[in-house]
Amino acid sequence: MTASLVQAHARWLTAPYVSVEFVGLEHDWMPVRGAVELTPEEAGKLGRFLSEMAGTAEVDHAAQVAAYMSTLREGARS
Repeated sequence: MTASLVQAHARWLTAPYVSVEFVGLEHDWMPVRGAVELTPEEAGKLGRFLSEMAGTAEVDHAAQVAAYMSTLREGARS
């Protein structure tokens, strides 16, 4: 993913925006690309949203690993 802060060149003041380009994989491993231009406020909201999603993913993954390890320990005791 790349991001750039952009502001148009003009004789008057123009609002800056954040340009974001990304490359990734769909759930079926098909490549996807995208680009979006966001206002600074929208970019901030996206950043906070992604940060919350990352935190949730980390907690969920840790719980999955703990449950799996518990299952393995139970199987070893049998």
